Amino acid sequence: MSEWKEYTGSDEQLIEMRNAVNGHIFRDNLELESSSVLYYREHEYVPKTITHYLICDRHPYADMIKRWADTGQPVYWRNMIGGASGECRVNSNKECHKCYFSPFLWPYEYEYSFTPFE
Repeated sequence: MSEWKEYTGSDEQLIEMRNAVNGHIFRDNLELESSSVLYYREHEYVPKTITHYLICDRHPYADMIKRWADTGQPVYWRNMIGGASGECRVNSNKECHKCYFSPFLWPYEYEYSFTPFE
């Protein structure tokens, strides 16, 4: 899980940012956050107003979530342990149930797809 860390400018922090595969974001002394994910370059200047940084820990289904949010396309699930499967949807009572849930809530227990599982 990603968490904000106080920025001190130490070599260890710079190495951590440089090695962040999914990038990082900054927060400054006015509590403003960078508007996009940044990728550290060795020659990059880090402003003195930066107080915190967060290494991005990308959700395993981030690309699917974006597509689902943009299109509303149906998403199907399959339990990785039991093999049960179905379509992700919310029933008319808005009750959460095995077969009725918003997709991507359990990325390590379920597999998701835009096509039904066999």
